[in-house]
Amino acid sequence: MKLNEFNKKLKKEFNENYNSDDSLVVKSKRKRMAIRLIPVYALSLACIAIAIVFGIRYGVSKPVSYEKQDIAQDENYRELSSISFSDLKGYISYERSTQISATVPIDVETTAVAPGSKDLATSYETNNQEEGVIEADIAKFDGKYCYYLYAGYLYIYDLSGNQLVNKVVFTKGAHIYEKMQIYNNRVIIYNYNDLYIYTFDGELKEEIHKHYHLVESRIIDNTLYVIARQFIDVYNDEIESDKIYYDKLTSISFIYSLEKINLDTLEEKEVEFASGYDGIIYMNQNYMVLSNQAYSNSLCKTVTLNSVFNIDLEPIGVFVVEGTILDQYSIDIYQDTLRVVSTLNDSSIEGYVRNELTIFDLKELSTLSCLKEGIGLVGERVKSVTFKDLYCFIVTFRTTDPLYEIDLTDSKNPIIVDALHVEGYSSYLKAFMINDTEYLFGAGYISNQIKYSIYLNDKENTQVGSDYLLLDGEQVNYRYYDGSNWVYSGICDYAVNPHAMFFYLDNEYFYVGAPMNRTLYKIFIVDVNSSTVIEEYKSIETEGETRLFLYQGKVYLPQKDKLIIEDF
Repeated sequence: MKLNEFNKKLKKEFNENYNSDDSLVVKSKRKRMAIRLIPVYALSLACIAIAIVFGIRYGVSKPVSYEKQDIAQDENYRELSSISFSDLKGYISYERSTQISATVPIDVETTAVAPGSKDLATSYETNNQEEGVIEADIAKFDGKYCYYLYAGYLYIYDLSGNQLVNKVVFTKGAHIYEKMQIYNNRVIIYNYNDLYIYTFDGELKEEIHKHYHLVESRIIDNTLYVIARQFIDVYNDEIESDKIYYDKLTSISFIYSLEKINLDTLEEKEVEFASGYDGIIYMNQNYMVLSNQAYSNSLCKTVTLNSVFNIDLEPIGVFVVEGTILDQYSIDIYQDTLRVVSTLNDSSIEGYVRNELTIFDLKELSTLSCLKEGIGLVGERVKSVTFKDLYCFIVTFRTTDPLYEIDLTDSKNPIIVDALHVEGYSSYLKAFMINDTEYLFGAGYISNQIKYSIYLNDKENTQVGSDYLLLDGEQVNYRYYDGSNWVYSGICDYAVNPHAMFFYLDNEYFYVGAPMNRTLYKIFIVDVNSSTVIEEYKSIETEGETRLFLYQGKVYLPQKDKLIIEDF
C-alpha cells in the first residue's frame, strides 16, 4: 500500500471511530510481513497532516497507554503501536517539558569493617546507575576471577594473578564497541552486532549474530537485556517483523531491538521499536525507558519522547517533555513516578535557557508537577544531576556552579530547599553517608582543571574544605596506537568518567579511585573531619585503560597479559 493510500485509510478510520479522548486500536491480520519504511520527510508530513486533521496537539495533551492508542494499521504496518494525544484539557503542556544532562548516585558492593581495618575491605561491583541493574563494562570481577576485555582479547585471571585465559574473541570491529557482562562463570561479550557467551575457561557456549548494532545491555537477576538498533535507509530498506512499536512523533532513523534473554535457558523475547537517532536508555528493576528527540511543529520546539516499557518489554506509554535529553542519568523512576531534569533552549526566555524538573505518574499516565523556575541563574545550563530517593541534586553552570537541592517528598509540589554557588562546576555527583550524615562528592572542572569537591547535605549544601585540583602535568592530551589507528584521548575522559571511577565507604572514610590517564591510576581518601578533606591515598602505574576492584584488603587492576595486585 502506498503512503497516500495509507494516510487516506488512516483518516477514514479515525473519522469513523474517533468519539472520545482516547485513540482506538485497530488490529491487523497476524502474519509476518515486510515493513517498507517510507522517506523520513514523507512520514513527518503525514504525521503533521493527521495531527492537523484531528486537532491533535500533543504538546497540550495527556499521555495515554499504548493499549488505548495504537493507530489504524494496514498490511504494511502490522500492529504498529503509536501514540495519539487527544485530551486537550490535561497532560503535558509545553510548560511541562524539558531536556537534560546529568549524573546519578551509584550503589557499590561493599563490606563494612571497623574503622582503620583494611583486611576485609571489599568493593568490586562496577558502577551502575541503579542497584541490581548491572551495566556492561570493559572489566568485571566476581570474587574468584578478574575478567578483562581489550582490543578483541579476553583475559581471565585468578586472584593470585595467574592468567587462565588469553583468547581472541573477535577480530571484526574490535574497536567499535566492546564490553562484557558476567553471570555464573559465564562471560557475555558484545561487539558491534555479535553476542558471545564463554565459560570462565574460554570455551564458547553460545554465539548470536544480529542485524542490529548493540547500544546498551543490562543484567537483572538471571535475565540479560540487550538494546540494539539498525539504521534505516528509508529509500531502500525492508525489514521483516511481527510487531513494531512507534511513538508516532519522531522521524524514523532506526529500528530498535529490545530483547531479554534468560541466561539459564537461553529463552529469548524480543520487541522492536521504530524511533529516532538518540536511543538513550534508562532501566531500573521494573521499567525500561527509551528516549528520543522529535520536533514539535505545533510548539515550534524540540521535544523528547520517553517511551516506557515494563520489565517484560510490554509497552506502558509515551511521556513527552520539551527540549533534549543528554544522557541516561537525568531520567529516574521512583515508586512508579518518572522524573526528568532538563534544559530548554528558547529565544523568548531571558538568557535563552530554562532548566526544569518534570514528574509523571506511570500508573495514571499523568503529569504530577513541573518545576520550571529557580533552577539555575540566567543563561545557566544543567551540568549534572543526582536523584537520591526523595531528593534531587542539580548542578547548573555558566560562570559559577550553583548546586540545587530539591525536595521531592510531595511529587505534586517539588520544592527547592537550598542552593550553593561556587566556582567551576561538577559534571558528576555521588551521594554518600558517614556517621549518619549525608554528603555529596562532585567531580568536575574549574579553569580548565579537573576538581574533586565534597559538600555537606545541610540546609545550605555547605562545601566541606576546598576543591582538590588534579596536577597540571596529569591533565594532558596524548595519543596511543591501538593496533590499527592512532587514538587521541585525554584526562577528562577518565578522571570524571563515572564508569571508570571506584568508590568505597567504610565507617570512617570515603575512597574515590580514578585513572588519571592510561599509565596512572590514583585512589583518594576523603576525611570530612580533616582540614584538607581530600588527599591522595595511593598511586598505581598502569599500561592501559583499566578498572580497579577491591577484595578482602587488596586492589586488583587487570591489564593486557597481567593482573596488578597491591595492598589497599
